[in-house]
Amino acid sequence: KFRDPQHAVNFNHFREVVTYKIAVALGLSNIPVTIVRTVDGVSGSLQAFVKKDGTTYKDSSLHSLKIVDWFVGQFDRAPLCEGNCFAYQGQAVGIDNGFFHLIKSEEKIKFLQDIPLTRKDQDLIEKLEKVLTKKTLTKMTQGFLNQADCDHLQESRYLLLAHLKSERSKRVKPSTK
Repeated sequence: KFRDPQHAVNFNHFREVVTYKIAVALGLSNIPVTIVRTVDGVSGSLQAFVKKDGTTYKDSSLHSLKIVDWFVGQFDRAPLCEGNCFAYQGQAVGIDNGFFHLIKSEEKIKFLQDIPLTRKDQDLIEKLEKVLTKKTLTKMTQGFLNQADCDHLQESRYLLLAHLKSERSKRVKPSTK
């Protein structure tokens, strides 16, 4: 049964599908497969059921989930990932991804600075430049999201790419001659 779409402000089942698509485009697998379905005339999102298996997640998988959360504006994950996040086969899995919090750029940057970056983030730069381009992001969200949500995601893509490149340049030590 689909949940009542009026149950929460800022919830949109299409956002859950877009969050899944963004995770896939970034090469991340911590959002279960999510599709749109209509049942008895009611449209909603249908997400693959993943059951907690008693393992604990690795920090790297939580890092990946935080990147996806930041990208879409999913700032309501509980501390230590309890509730709408759990471990499955050692990986942090995020569910209930239909909430986007449209916040100002300065606040987004503050949240991003709280996420420690890793060497794998070079892969994210390449994915943002080659796979999740402005054009593909527009195509991916077309028909799913309103203009404010689309603008939010485009801004997130730009800010994340700029931040990752900035962090990469800090790590690269200038050669001395």
